[in-house]
Parts: sequence; structure tokens; C-alpha cells
Amino acid sequence: MQQDTGVTAVAHVIQLAVAPVFLLTGIGAMLSVMTSRLARVVDRARTLEREVPPGGTGAESEVISELSTLSRRAKLIGRSITLCTITALLICAVIAVLFLGAFLQLDTATTVALLFIAAMVAFFAGLALFLFWRFDRSLLTLLWVAEAFAMFVLSAVLRENQFRHVALAGLGLCVGRLILVDLAETHLGVRGLVFVGVGLLMLGMNAIYNRYRARFQ
Repeated sequence: MQQDTGVTAVAHVIQLAVAPVFLLTGIGAMLSVMTSRLARVVDRARTLEREVPPGGTGAESEVISELSTLSRRAKLIGRSITLCTITALLICAVIAVLFLGAFLQLDTATTVALLFIAAMVAFFAGLALFLFWRFDRSLLTLLWVAEAFAMFVLSAVLRENQFRHVALAGLGLCVGRLILVDLAETHLGVRGLVFVGVGLLMLGMNAIYNRYRARFQ
């Protein structure tokens, strides 16, 4: 009977580990895309280096400027790859902790939750860096606020105050960045769109808190 209980517990852990394993597959696909993009940047830089005209002409300055841009882009992609790799390691840690908890009969809920939150933050940061040159910076701030909103909703669903605290801290950082950085550097139209989006998300968080306040106690 005890052996059947142990087998049932392991089977349950395997079921729980299926979702993280699929997530690892998605992270692997993203790493493949990032390494492919990095290879294209490196190939382009090598081509430009061979085409640099001698004599300090205007064309040479343009090539050097593009090489500088490619260098910054390569650094960002490299950091994105690092963050996504950290995400994969954290997901592996989640799976390992799940099995250790089943074998040792320990309550690992908090550890698993914290590891998963760290993994999602690292993954989001990696994607944000990867998209840095494709979107306006303030749009990335809006995406970060949307992530804070999603975590706030998750805290209400799971009744976990840790998620709410992380969401509020992230929201505070995003608002600070929006005021101190994006307000001075962003185009007026994009700035208005971002402020409206952030305002709507904050109103949504306030409405959720007032409607389901008991879940946050």
C-alpha cells in the first residue's frame, strides 16, 4: 500500500513536470532564433569590415557607424541568450525540486513558486532585450507593466501575496522608468499611447483589488 502511494506521488510529479518540460522546448526554440540572429549580425559585421574603404572618406565613417550599431546589437543578443539560458536552468531546478519534494515528502510549494517567478522574470527580460532594437523603449516599459498586471492577477487567483508584492515592485520600477527615462526620449504619439496603456492597466489592477480584496488578505 505504501509502495502504491509512492508510485502515485511520483506519477503526480511527472504530470506536474510536463508543463515545465514543454516550456523548456519553447526556450530552446527561442535560443535557436537568437543564435541565428547573432550569426547574421556577425556575418554582416565581417562583410562590412572587408568593405571599409581606405582614406577616411565619408563612406568609411558610415561603415564604422553601422559596425558600432551591430556591435551593440550583438551584445544585447548575447545578454538575451544568457538570460534565456538562466531561465532554462531555473526551470530544470523547478523540476528537480518537484521530484525532491515527492521523494523526501517536503513542502516545496514556496521554493517552486519563487524559482518559477525568477524563471519568468529572466525569460521576459531576455525577450525584452532581444526586441530592444525593434520597438520603441517606452513600448518595452508597457510590456513590463503588462507582465506586472498578469502577475497581480495570478496573485488573486492563487491567493499568494508574494506574487502581489513582486507585481507592485515591478510596477513601481516601470512607472519610475516611464517618468525618468521614457518621458524625455519618446516620440509624443508613442508616449501618449504608453501612458494610456499603463493607466488602463493600473485601473484594472485597482478594480481587481477592490473586487477580490478578500483574496489578497
